[in-house]
Amino acid sequence: MTDALGRPEVGKTIKESIATAFAVVPDDKRGALLIIATEDGARAHLAAKIGEHWKVAAGAGWTWETHDVGAFVSVQGVW
Repeated sequence: MTDALGRPEVGKTIKESIATAFAVVPDDKRGALLIIATEDGARAHLAAKIGEHWKVAAGAGWTWETHDVGAFVSVQGVW
């Protein structure tokens, strides 16, 4: 399923994984590179911490040729 912009929808499990990934980021960091990989493909997002909340600033993604990849969410870098 996709959203109004044609992007894969982010389900409850992935949303929980995103929250878990950001929970370990130190409070003094304001930017992050977030990677979301599922059986459908992978997405990289730049995020910014605005106030107390993380917001996606930009992103790009691609689909896999085969479907032998499980779900994966991680913060790959912070600044």
